[in-house]
Amino acid sequence: MDNTKKIIQISSGPTYDEVRHLLDSPEWRIMDTEELMKCDDCNHQAKEYAEHDDVTEKNEEGECCQVRCPNCKSWYYWEVE
Repeated sequence: MDNTKKIIQISSGPTYDEVRHLLDSPEWRIMDTEELMKCDDCNHQAKEYAEHDDVTEKNEEGECCQVRCPNCKSWYYWEVE
């Protein structure tokens, strides 16, 4: 087993400051999606995303969990076109 610690480099700013204390939280859920997604910060690509009950945003339907990169929890995680 590889015991090397992974160092995640993330951007700074309000979108990261709100999750910095949650990065190691076991409460992140990995959710499947049909579309391939890519992180602009760590270049992770997958057909899944992370969400956490304490990381929400408001949209036209009310409040929902933000879609985050499952690797580094970046907010800059988008569908690949």
